Amino acid sequence: MGLTDEEAAELASAYGICDPADLKETFKNWLWAYQYGQRRDDSISPTGVRNELQKIAKSAAKLEGELANVSGKTVRSLASVSPSFLEDPDLSDDLARLNQAGLIGTVAPTPMIEADIRAMFAAIRFIARHADASAAGIDTVMQNDGRKTPPRGYASKPALYTLVGNIKTYWEANVGPYTRNFDDYDDDSGKPAQIPHNPASKFTVACVQRINPEIQTASIAKAMQERIAHAKS
Repeated sequence: MGLTDEEAAELASAYGICDPADLKETFKNWLWAYQYGQRRDDSISPTGVRNELQKIAKSAAKLEGELANVSGKTVRSLASVSPSFLEDPDLSDDLARLNQAGLIGTVAPTPMIEADIRAMFAAIRFIARHADASAAGIDTVMQNDGRKTPPRGYASKPALYTLVGNIKTYWEANVGPYTRNFDDYDDDSGKPAQIPHNPASKFTVACVQRINPEIQTASIAKAMQERIAHAKS
């Protein structure tokens, strides 16, 4: 369930966010992405993630090689698309997305689409390198832990890390520096504080636990720590 208008206004007021409506809409997107990621977390093991990434890297690298060696004639055939092709309803979303990304555009006065093959090549190359590096990262964890297979809890579930990353990006764009302070001690118990003291940590806990109340602050703290460390690296 997303935020109500009242909940969005309360959160925005508490943390210095000037646009409650934008927070409400953004929170809805966080919720959708988390639920999607959680379904993937529950359906595939870390070993499966690694193997899937390796397959993606291999396929993308093959396509990269084919694009790199493409002839001028093939580039021209890819660059010009007939008007009837643009009328296919099954392609409308893809064409709109490519156009928004600046990968294609209409060339006046002829209603043709010009494709930026070089940009597409760069995107494919990035996918290949990123997938390969991600798979290698999982292998590194396996080697460091002396395992033949990645631990089930690797990265404490990618859905949570993605959610915290989205919150971090939003906080930096709308409030300020994203800092972590889960190591404060409670004066009465002498134990680590359950509720973080600084605003960024409090906001993260408030949002994450609204989306999934079962997630403990310790898991959120670890995800924040990793996200901050990655941002600095």
